[in-house]
Amino acid sequence: MGQKFRIFIYHNGENLHLKLAGEFDGEAARELINILGAQGFSANKIFIHTNALDAVHPNGTAAFRKGLAEFAQPPSRLVFTGQHMLAA
Repeated sequence: MGQKFRIFIYHNGENLHLKLAGEFDGEAARELINILGAQGFSANKIFIHTNALDAVHPNGTAAFRKGLAEFAQPPSRLVFTGQHMLAA
C-alpha cells in the first residue's frame, strides 16, 4: 500500500465501512480489492467513503474496475459516498 493512501475499516452490524484517505492510484485500488475479497462477501452492504481522498488517479479507477470484474461473483452491494465516488 502506498504511503499516501490508507483504508480505515469498521463494521456496523452486518455492514462494512471502508473510509479511503490519501491518493487513490493503482496500488491503492489493489489494496481495496484485496479487502473486498477478504471481508466483503459476508457484509450486507459495503459503504466506501471517499471524502478523505485527496486525489483519484485514472489508473486507480481503471485498476479498481478491472479488479471488481475479476470476481466470479462481485461482493455484496457496494455503496459509494463522497465527492470521489469510484463507481460508474
